[in-house]
Amino acid sequence: MGGNIPESLMAYIRRLISAKQLDGDIPEKIKPLVVAYFFNMEVYRGGIQCFFEGYSFSLEEVLSAFKLLGVDPELITVVEEAGTHEYLSDDDIYEFEPDDEDKFAELIEERDQFWDEINEEYCAANNDVNEKITAYIESNNIDFGETT
Repeated sequence: MGGNIPESLMAYIRRLISAKQLDGDIPEKIKPLVVAYFFNMEVYRGGIQCFFEGYSFSLEEVLSAFKLLGVDPELITVVEEAGTHEYLSDDDIYEFEPDDEDKFAELIEERDQFWDEINEEYCAANNDVNEKITAYIESNNIDFGETT
């Protein structure tokens, strides 16, 4: 997961977080950068599961961002595969088995094992997301100061 994210984007992301505006009105020219950054970070931090549970962005938005940025096709393939499966939160799974704690725990473990395999595929791929984010910012002269 090499490459350094420009400080200008990190400052913008910190402003989004502090203002609790991750689901807010992010300008269209900036949103793919934010989506790609958060997805990539969450897969390494806690897995795709954390991304699903912490953000309202969809995998379609991740795919769109990755394609726009031109990230490694191997990463795009992993995200496309992930997009063919529905993620069920703990609450969703609980609705299936509200009275059977053992079955609930079993279903949670099955879900996590499945998504952990996808996380491993993602982490094993050539990750150039940060480099592509940086290149996109530079080639499009994006000024995050104009977006507030």
